[in-house]
Amino acid sequence: MKIMSELPDEIYNGLIIRYKVRPVLSIPLNWLTEISHVNEPHFFVDEQRYGPYRMWHHQHHFKEVPGGVIIED
Repeated sequence: MKIMSELPDEIYNGLIIRYKVRPVLSIPLNWLTEISHVNEPHFFVDEQRYGPYRMWHHQHHFKEVPGGVIIED
């Protein structure tokens, strides 16, 4: 996966991100996602707006622990 968009320092609701992905047989495809929910510092959700999947709704959770952060993807 290669991110094609310039990314801001912080994500926000409505942020659109463009990618090049190779999900099948290394054929490059365009993929567009939108950050639909941000609940800092706990989680954010990205959803596909255009791309190779029928549907993509993905959550990223963050939990502070001694010495670092656990990311559940």
